[in-house]
Amino acid sequence: MSRYTVQSFSCRGHKIEVVRERRNLPYISKFELRPGVQVRYGLKFDGQITDWSGFVEATDDQLSARKMVGLGLRRALDLEHNQEPPGAFSAA
Repeated sequence: MSRYTVQSFSCRGHKIEVVRERRNLPYISKFELRPGVQVRYGLKFDGQITDWSGFVEATDDQLSARKMVGLGLRRALDLEHNQEPPGAFSAA
């Protein structure tokens, strides 16, 4: 398996990377001489891999990559909205 970053950006002070992992499948038959290739995408949020998509055929992988980008953006925005301003406290 090989793994590499396909997209890297920051949003609201959070570093977000989309990582692609590829694996070769065994040959289908002795008549089909090319192995199948599957990929999956991971979300690396602030330096830590937090989510993985399922493995899909390499030709159908763009939707998985876009979902990881959207997940990273939503997570950054959710964290920003859930933080209290400095000096604020919550009454119990």
